[in-house]
Amino acid sequence: MFELTDELSRQFDALKEQTAGMTGRIAAYDAADAAEMTRFTENFGRKTRDFFSAERRLNIGVVGQVKAGKSSFLNTLLFGGRSVLPKASTPKTANLTKIEYAEENAMVVEYYSADDWDAIADNARVGSIGAEYEAARELVRMAEASGINAASLARKGRERTEFQSYDELMERLNDYVGENGRYTAFVKAVILYVNNPAFAGLSIVDTPGLNDPIQSRTLRTKEFMELCDVVFFLSQCDPFLDKSDWVLLSTQLPQKGVKRLVLIGSKFDSGLRDVLRKTDPDDPFGADPNTADNIPDAIAMVKRKLTSRAAAKIDEFEKDLLRRGANETMMRVLGECRAPIFVSAMAQNMQGRDPSSFDGEEANVYAALAEFSANLPGELPEVGGFEAVRRVRDEVVSEKDAILSEKSASFIPTARGELTNTLSAFKEKARMRIAKLNSGDRKQLMEQRDDVMRRINAVRADIETALGEWKAKVESAKIEGSGALREGARGGRTLEERTGTETKTGSYRVSDSTWYKPWTWGSSHREYYTYEESYSYLAASDAVDNIRNFVSESEGRIEQTFAKAVNHQEMKRRLLAVASANFDMSDERYDASLFRLLVTEHINRVEFPVIRVDCSSAVDAIASRFSGQLRSGEDQSALRKALDGAVDAVFGALVTRFEEAAAAFKSALSEIGSGLQSTLLKDINDEFEKILVLLDEKDASVKKLSEYAVELEAMLKQVQ
Repeated sequence: MFELTDELSRQFDALKEQTAGMTGRIAAYDAADAAEMTRFTENFGRKTRDFFSAERRLNIGVVGQVKAGKSSFLNTLLFGGRSVLPKASTPKTANLTKIEYAEENAMVVEYYSADDWDAIADNARVGSIGAEYEAARELVRMAEASGINAASLARKGRERTEFQSYDELMERLNDYVGENGRYTAFVKAVILYVNNPAFAGLSIVDTPGLNDPIQSRTLRTKEFMELCDVVFFLSQCDPFLDKSDWVLLSTQLPQKGVKRLVLIGSKFDSGLRDVLRKTDPDDPFGADPNTADNIPDAIAMVKRKLTSRAAAKIDEFEKDLLRRGANETMMRVLGECRAPIFVSAMAQNMQGRDPSSFDGEEANVYAALAEFSANLPGELPEVGGFEAVRRVRDEVVSEKDAILSEKSASFIPTARGELTNTLSAFKEKARMRIAKLNSGDRKQLMEQRDDVMRRINAVRADIETALGEWKAKVESAKIEGSGALREGARGGRTLEERTGTETKTGSYRVSDSTWYKPWTWGSSHREYYTYEESYSYLAASDAVDNIRNFVSESEGRIEQTFAKAVNHQEMKRRLLAVASANFDMSDERYDASLFRLLVTEHINRVEFPVIRVDCSSAVDAIASRFSGQLRSGEDQSALRKALDGAVDAVFGALVTRFEEAAAAFKSALSEIGSGLQSTLLKDINDEFEKILVLLDEKDASVKKLSEYAVELEAMLKQVQ
């Protein structure tokens, strides 16, 4: 265990004593600021107590969106591919699961508290379309279907049960975190204690993600991430580091304390299948440079492209970090993502197994890859890619003391940096209030507020005009996008016949008769020969690829529809320009920066929907019935019919999601307008009211605020 040295202990105690003293001095001036200082001190104490506790482990987090393959990744890495951790199909089943070593195998379930469940129930009653409300409604429906009283489990708080084997654990765990588990709706987190020396000294967490729609799970995840030492961040290879992934990685992932960040491109087999194509020797244009006709070339191509994408993203983000004065540690940690590791849990788990043991999806993937390989069993390890992950895991385990030593040394500098930012914000707020008080008397301030209200009305009109234009564009683009979906569905139903050849054996009879040997008359023997015969067939893998490609291309079309209607960045710029133009006042009585700050903060909260449709059931419907080459007319007809049904089902789901997303998009536009207006008005009113209260005793207020600013300046010097 990493020990707290006497020197570090003295430094921690000194910082806590310093912040406690500052909190007392601040409380004499501003109770809200004092409360924030108290939270800072308590959070620092919580992190240091955890770090130097007797049972402190190396905390390893696995982060990514739902369906990034986090559970499959951990099952392959930790449990030899056995499905110990159930897959999270939707946000409602994406619970936080922690795995640690213990002498006795046990599972500890933490249920939602009464307050947690009240918040979920409240969100379920909200009619809005949004991830938070949809997930809440799902949980409530599951709870009602289970017939279990949420309050009774909330009173339990936690529940511990023991298990003897992984089989027993899998059976029990599915009840608590499985997609249709009886208790899934009520579970916030699960801790697994496993008697396996491989877990000694480690605490590994499969997180629901920092963008979890259930607030209480998000808070729990953030609490763990602040204590995390190593993070494996998973992003699907198709698409790799999309908008949601990048937001999660670059803005929501807490960098405080994370000493090793490993970027994992998951579902690598899917990325390979996107570029694998048979070369047509008669193609006058030659081979497509963006495709490969064998697995080694495809591996090299996909890795090169996705690594280049990661590096470009990191370079762009680092420039922004430098402008904001990011510390060297954060830059180093983020820079590790320039060299992602690519893995396929499915390919890894197929190694060494007989194809007859594969399930439908595995058989389909194996058949699709086998078309481009002369030795697929020998190439599966490189497709799987877990050897590189194991090396990283072994490295961080062996470097545990060094990682924890670096972390312990960074506690004080990191805390002082946070403290400096907090005190600086307090000082800036006091300075702005002093300026307001000195800018005029009550009558002048009231005149200023009236002027601001007039300007707000002008902003309202401009915003409504812009929103009306964007809504009209969305409706027009929706019609165009629906037509593109129908066209895509027609293509998805098309299966091209392929041609193959097989060697057949024929024979003919040869006479053995010789005229001068009467005993040979009438005798003969048969001679054999071989010949090549062509045949046509349909490939079951083509049908599955059609479904996947249809969904992937359709998702892209839908997102392009929204992008075509309303450019996200352009929208922010236009709204900010509208507000800034109306509040960009030259009169020295006004502090235009305050208004710009309020407007910018609100606009930066704007997010737009990203469409994802699950086609696994449609794929399974094909893969479970068909495989390999289908030659008979009956089999081909059955495959075409099944494909038509699968495409129809996927098309229906896409249309539904498209219509929902379009409605949600237009609703979001309305909420942006009303929210921006109400928030802007409320914040400005609140600030004016505070100034007016202070103005009643202007001289005393200015004196007190000035003294506060001097105190804060003195505190900043103490920290530095």
